[in-house]
Amino acid sequence: MDQPSVAIVTGASSGLGRSFTLELNRMGTAIVAVARRRDELAETAALVTDAGGRCETMVADVTSPGAAAEAIAVAEDAFGPVDLLVSNAGDVYLAFVERAVPEMWRRALEINLLAPMQWAQAVLPSMRARRRGRIVNISSISAVVPLPSFAAYSASKAGLDQLTACLAAEVVSDGITVLSFAPAAHTDMARRLYEDEAIPAPIRARFDRILHEHGDEMLSYSLDMFRLLVIGGADHLSGQHIGYHASGRTAIDELRPAAK
Repeated sequence: MDQPSVAIVTGASSGLGRSFTLELNRMGTAIVAVARRRDELAETAALVTDAGGRCETMVADVTSPGAAAEAIAVAEDAFGPVDLLVSNAGDVYLAFVERAVPEMWRRALEINLLAPMQWAQAVLPSMRARRRGRIVNISSISAVVPLPSFAAYSASKAGLDQLTACLAAEVVSDGITVLSFAPAAHTDMARRLYEDEAIPAPIRARFDRILHEHGDEMLSYSLDMFRLLVIGGADHLSGQHIGYHASGRTAIDELRPAAK
């Protein structure tokens, strides 16, 4: 197993991004935490430093030109070369296809698909030169389970899975692992989604019950999986979509009838 020394985590200000950052800190990894919300990002960094860890922050929109290069420069100046990129930043646009606004689709694709590609481009040269590195793209069960009104989000995450697979094939001989990880839906974003009236009531009710009954278990399991991925426990699966739902079929199967 190969523990990362320096990581960049995008979308680190709250939810799973914060949880991933804190988990990496517990492993002894130095982190550059990136997000748009300054105050929440500072809270994440404080949790790391108060625990004796090392964390630099960068307030940025991951779709901004040059943001990835700047984050890498921050990491290298403070800690050294980046050997783990966690592309976690994302956003959701909910609308039935017949009422969808193209501009909102473009935004979903920019942040959920184009940005991870650009951040991967930025970290690859150093990883290739050192023949060492992992890229973990945070995907979603929505990439594989169709839900009404989720088309933009689902399409962008399915695209992210294919980006992961193609990139993994390109770097297979370079010592670099690329994985697509779909954690459990235990986030503030998820809770807001399942309260949104754009989502059919039966689906919202089922998600709400699953989160209340299994939320802590889902989060704990997702962090265990995340830890395994970043230390190399799934390097032999490079290019694949790995998700909580692979082992949490009971909760997922409950959603399928309501999604028809």
